Amino acid sequence: MENARERSWRGKFHRPGRVINPEANRRDEKCPLTPLEVGMMLRGMGFDNTTFLYVASDKIENAAKYMAPLRQMFPLLETKDTLALPEEFAEFKGYSSRLAALDYTVSVQSQVFVTTQRGNFPHFLMGHRRYLLGENAKTIKPYKRKLVLSFDDPNIRFPDRSEAQKPLL
Repeated sequence: MENARERSWRGKFHRPGRVINPEANRRDEKCPLTPLEVGMMLRGMGFDNTTFLYVASDKIENAAKYMAPLRQMFPLLETKDTLALPEEFAEFKGYSSRLAALDYTVSVQSQVFVTTQRGNFPHFLMGHRRYLLGENAKTIKPYKRKLVLSFDDPNIRFPDRSEAQKPLL
Protein backbone atom coordinates (compact mmCIF):
# COMPACT_ATOMS: atom_id res chain seq x y z
CA MET A 1 0.00 0.00 0.00
CA GLU A 2 2.84 2.37 0.83
CA ASN A 3 4.25 1.87 -2.70
CA ALA A 4 0.88 2.67 -4.29
CA ARG A 5 0.53 5.82 -2.22
CA GLU A 6 4.04 6.92 -3.08
CA ARG A 7 3.39 6.44 -6.82
CA SER A 8 0.09 8.33 -6.82
CA TRP A 9 1.12 11.08 -4.38
CA ARG A 10 4.69 11.34 -5.76
CA GLY A 11 6.20 12.04 -2.37
CA LYS A 12 3.75 14.85 -1.62
CA PHE A 13 3.67 14.09 2.10
CA HIS A 14 7.25 12.89 2.53
CA ARG A 15 9.17 15.76 0.94
CA PRO A 16 11.90 17.11 3.21
CA GLY A 17 10.80 20.35 4.80
CA ARG A 18 7.14 19.90 3.88
CA VAL A 19 4.88 21.17 6.61
CA ILE A 20 1.15 20.59 6.46
CA ASN A 21 -0.59 23.54 8.06
CA PRO A 22 -4.28 22.80 8.75
CA GLU A 23 -5.08 26.44 9.51
CA ALA A 24 -3.58 27.56 6.19
CA ASN A 25 -5.52 24.84 4.38
CA ARG A 26 -8.68 26.02 6.12
CA ARG A 27 -8.08 29.67 5.15
CA ASP A 28 -7.38 28.59 1.56
CA GLU A 29 -10.82 26.92 1.35
CA LYS A 30 -9.36 23.41 1.17
CA CYS A 31 -11.40 22.11 4.13
CA PRO A 32 -15.17 21.91 4.45
CA LEU A 33 -16.87 23.93 7.15
CA THR A 34 -17.52 22.13 10.42
CA PRO A 35 -21.13 21.43 11.46
CA LEU A 36 -20.82 24.17 14.12
CA GLU A 37 -19.61 26.69 11.54
CA VAL A 38 -22.49 25.81 9.22
CA GLY A 39 -24.92 26.32 12.11
CA MET A 40 -23.37 29.66 13.00
CA MET A 41 -23.55 30.78 9.37
CA LEU A 42 -27.21 29.78 9.03
CA ARG A 43 -28.10 31.42 12.35
CA GLY A 44 -26.29 34.56 11.22
CA MET A 45 -28.41 34.52 8.05
CA GLY A 46 -31.59 34.43 10.14
CA PHE A 47 -32.54 30.75 10.06
CA ASP A 48 -33.99 29.71 13.42
CA ASN A 49 -34.58 26.49 15.34
CA THR A 50 -37.77 25.73 13.35
CA THR A 51 -35.71 25.20 10.18
CA PHE A 52 -35.52 21.64 8.85
CA LEU A 53 -31.97 20.64 7.93
CA TYR A 54 -30.71 17.59 6.08
CA VAL A 55 -26.99 16.90 6.37
CA ALA A 56 -25.67 15.09 3.30
CA SER A 57 -22.24 13.69 4.10
CA ASP A 58 -20.10 10.63 4.43
CA LYS A 59 -19.56 9.23 7.88
CA ILE A 60 -18.49 12.07 10.17
CA GLU A 61 -15.61 11.26 12.49
CA ASN A 62 -16.74 11.53 16.11
CA ALA A 63 -20.23 12.50 14.89
CA ALA A 64 -21.83 12.66 18.34
CA LYS A 65 -19.35 15.35 19.42
CA TYR A 66 -19.31 17.42 16.23
CA MET A 67 -23.00 17.20 15.30
CA ALA A 68 -24.26 18.03 18.82
CA PRO A 69 -23.87 21.84 18.48
CA LEU A 70 -25.62 21.82 15.09
CA ARG A 71 -28.42 19.62 16.43
CA GLN A 72 -28.78 21.96 19.41
CA MET A 73 -29.16 24.98 17.08
CA PHE A 74 -31.43 23.10 14.66
CA PRO A 75 -33.33 20.32 16.46
CA LEU A 76 -35.18 19.36 13.26
CA LEU A 77 -31.92 18.09 11.74
CA GLU A 78 -32.04 14.88 9.71
CA THR A 79 -29.38 12.64 8.21
CA LYS A 80 -29.71 9.59 6.03
CA ASP A 81 -29.50 7.49 9.21
CA THR A 82 -32.48 9.23 10.79
CA LEU A 83 -34.55 9.78 7.65
CA ALA A 84 -35.33 6.12 6.94
CA LEU A 85 -36.38 3.22 9.11
CA PRO A 86 -33.53 0.82 9.94
CA GLU A 87 -34.96 -1.90 7.67
CA GLU A 88 -35.31 0.61 4.78
CA PHE A 89 -31.80 1.91 5.33
CA ALA A 90 -30.25 -1.59 5.51
CA GLU A 91 -30.10 -2.01 1.72
CA PHE A 92 -28.02 1.19 1.44
CA LYS A 93 -25.48 0.43 4.17
CA GLY A 94 -22.09 -0.63 2.92
CA TYR A 95 -22.63 0.87 -0.56
CA SER A 96 -21.09 4.32 -0.82
CA SER A 97 -22.64 5.06 -4.22
CA ARG A 98 -26.13 4.19 -2.94
CA LEU A 99 -25.61 6.38 0.12
CA ALA A 100 -24.43 9.24 -2.11
CA ALA A 101 -27.48 8.74 -4.35
CA LEU A 102 -29.73 8.99 -1.29
CA ASP A 103 -28.05 12.27 -0.28
CA TYR A 104 -28.30 13.53 -3.85
CA THR A 105 -32.00 12.69 -4.15
CA VAL A 106 -32.90 14.48 -0.92
CA SER A 107 -30.67 17.47 -1.67
CA VAL A 108 -31.87 18.00 -5.24
CA GLN A 109 -35.44 18.45 -3.98
CA SER A 110 -34.59 20.72 -1.04
CA GLN A 111 -35.81 24.32 -0.83
CA VAL A 112 -32.29 25.59 -0.16
CA PHE A 113 -29.00 23.81 -0.73
CA VAL A 114 -25.90 24.80 1.26
CA THR A 115 -22.55 23.58 0.02
CA THR A 116 -19.57 23.60 2.36
CA GLN A 117 -16.98 21.94 0.16
CA ARG A 118 -15.66 21.82 -3.36
CA GLY A 119 -16.00 18.81 -5.61
CA ASN A 120 -18.23 17.08 -8.11
CA PHE A 121 -21.16 16.33 -5.80
CA PRO A 122 -22.10 19.95 -5.04
CA HIS A 123 -21.37 21.14 -8.58
CA PHE A 124 -23.53 18.48 -10.23
CA LEU A 125 -26.21 19.05 -7.63
CA MET A 126 -26.28 22.82 -8.16
CA GLY A 127 -26.54 22.30 -11.93
CA HIS A 128 -29.30 19.72 -11.59
CA ARG A 129 -31.23 21.97 -9.20
CA ARG A 130 -30.86 24.91 -11.61
CA TYR A 131 -32.15 22.71 -14.47
CA LEU A 132 -35.13 21.43 -12.45
CA LEU A 133 -36.04 24.55 -10.50
CA GLY A 134 -34.70 27.36 -12.68
CA GLU A 135 -34.45 30.66 -10.80
CA ASN A 136 -36.11 29.04 -7.76
CA ALA A 137 -33.00 26.91 -7.10
CA LYS A 138 -31.73 28.66 -3.98
CA THR A 139 -28.13 27.79 -3.21
CA ILE A 140 -25.85 29.10 -0.49
CA LYS A 141 -22.22 28.79 -1.47
CA PRO A 142 -20.29 30.60 1.25
CA TYR A 143 -17.06 32.40 0.56
CA LYS A 144 -15.20 30.26 3.06
CA ARG A 145 -12.01 32.31 3.07
CA LYS A 146 -13.79 35.34 4.57
CA LEU A 147 -16.20 33.26 6.62
CA VAL A 148 -13.35 31.43 8.38
CA LEU A 149 -11.78 34.78 9.29
CA SER A 150 -15.12 35.85 10.79
CA PHE A 151 -15.36 32.67 12.82
CA ASP A 152 -11.86 33.22 14.14
CA ASP A 153 -12.94 36.67 15.41
CA PRO A 154 -13.59 36.31 19.18
CA ASN A 155 -15.99 39.29 19.08
CA ILE A 156 -18.45 37.73 16.62
CA ARG A 157 -22.03 38.15 17.83
CA PHE A 158 -25.45 37.24 16.55
CA PRO A 159 -28.03 40.02 16.23
CA ASP A 160 -30.79 40.17 18.82
CA ARG A 161 -34.06 38.53 17.83
CA SER A 162 -35.58 41.97 17.23
CA GLU A 163 -32.68 42.94 14.95
CA ALA A 164 -32.57 39.69 13.00
CA GLN A 165 -33.89 39.84 9.48
CA LYS A 166 -35.91 37.07 7.94
CA PRO A 167 -33.86 35.01 5.47
CA LEU A 168 -34.27 36.09 1.89
CA LEU A 169 -34.49 32.50 0.71
